[in-house]
Amino acid sequence: MDMTALVSQLLFTLQLLTGYQVSAPEVQQKSRAEIGAIVCPTSKCAPYSAYREGVVYLSHDVDLSIPKGRSTLYHELVHHAQERGTHKGQPHVASGDACSESVAREHEAYAAQNQYLSEIENSGLRAYYNGRCW
Repeated sequence: MDMTALVSQLLFTLQLLTGYQVSAPEVQQKSRAEIGAIVCPTSKCAPYSAYREGVVYLSHDVDLSIPKGRSTLYHELVHHAQERGTHKGQPHVASGDACSESVAREHEAYAAQNQYLSEIENSGLRAYYNGRCW
């Protein structure tokens, strides 16, 4: 399946499972080092995926033919929906505290990812979050 079709399918699933509505983001595939330079330029990191300002970044290492890979993309689409979409007709409202907001968004994205893995992929996989601020 090509990227555009997969993103459309995942956004439809996102709306069904979470109530978020959002248009498709740009998706760029890059090396983990390139993604790290974008999302944590002052420290060394090499994430498999990230979301920033309307763009989902996926490492070439993410295999979209398997549930874990698709759920990684789904997780980043949740972040896109949090920033650019509406939830049950209402825009997302930030809490004001950047750290608390970041943690809350990650918890929501991981919960949605785990729901996707369980209900859509029928997978025993789980995604975990350590609760740190970025």
